[in-house]
Amino acid sequence: MPPKAVLLAWPVHFPNLIFIVVQIVYGADRPIRTQQEVEDFAGFIFDRIIAGVGIAFLAAWIAYRLSGRSRLFGTITFSLVLVFFCVAIVWRSKLAEKASLSHPPGRADPPSQAAAHNIVESISPTSDKPAQ
Repeated sequence: MPPKAVLLAWPVHFPNLIFIVVQIVYGADRPIRTQQEVEDFAGFIFDRIIAGVGIAFLAAWIAYRLSGRSRLFGTITFSLVLVFFCVAIVWRSKLAEKASLSHPPGRADPPSQAAAHNIVESISPTSDKPAQ
């Protein structure tokens, strides 16, 4: 009996390692200061790594099956999904960094959605008020 075909080729380890490093470096959405935050961050990052690799593997398996069990298509799909995730993580991190720089000094948090909604409601005309 011939050996079973493998879903992914060995070069798939490179985008996998890059994804893990990007997740660790850019995955934090705020500075980590306490031991509890370090433990929470470790669990959060581990979950995101497992989910990202799992989704990429599922997409690779679908491409592998649809392409007639081509290991090349499975490997390319896996790598492209992980590269997409890496770009999204870095982009989100840069947007969060830019948003944190745009806050006025002394303000810890950005305005909440509820506060923004209240402001919009207070200045928008409503139908239940009589026209002047």
